[in-house]
Amino acid sequence: MLFAQDKNEKDIKYYQIQHINSGNIFLKKGNDFNALLSFHSVLGYNFDKNPMTEYEIYARKKIDSLFPIYQKKEKEKWKGKWKLQQLQNFEYNYEYIEFKDSLVLFYKIEDAFKPCRIENLKFANYNDLDTLNFYNSLEFKNNEIWEFTFEVINGEKRLKVYLLRDENKVYRTLLDERGLFRDEQKRKKALEEEILTYYVFDQNQ
Repeated sequence: MLFAQDKNEKDIKYYQIQHINSGNIFLKKGNDFNALLSFHSVLGYNFDKNPMTEYEIYARKKIDSLFPIYQKKEKEKWKGKWKLQQLQNFEYNYEYIEFKDSLVLFYKIEDAFKPCRIENLKFANYNDLDTLNFYNSLEFKNNEIWEFTFEVINGEKRLKVYLLRDENKVYRTLLDERGLFRDEQKRKKALEEEILTYYVFDQNQ
């Protein structure tokens, strides 16, 4: 996808069909997430924003139908209160973040019971040119877009948090290539030493 501008129309058509076929196979297997990634890849070739091809129109319809399903699953994973565990490369230091059905509440360390900031739980609009963050980001009323990534590490529920776009609508990128190690053991060790800000699920809530 990153070099799609160098491919000719025949190549692009071939790869788009391959991604569509993969997406439909994943759908049959009930793997909504990988299906979403495959259909998203179809749209990654349209860098100059030309009118969408029949394949891109097809993929976009699939994405629009999958988005609510997958994001509903993400919301369920996020639900509850999360305590700050590691603060890196992030200017906010909220001690707790709490997810409810339609709200995101932020708490300072001084008062873990009274939120200092309340936002609507609103997913950011889909961006077909965003190859990295397109399904798990929330947009707040001050224009900020925050990315939330749920994972389980050694049985511990974690929520990685990253400010993807600031209030001036300036996008940010954190380059951390630890996941690119070919050696499985080296990659595992590197990822365990992650530098991203993350929260852990608060068992005492």
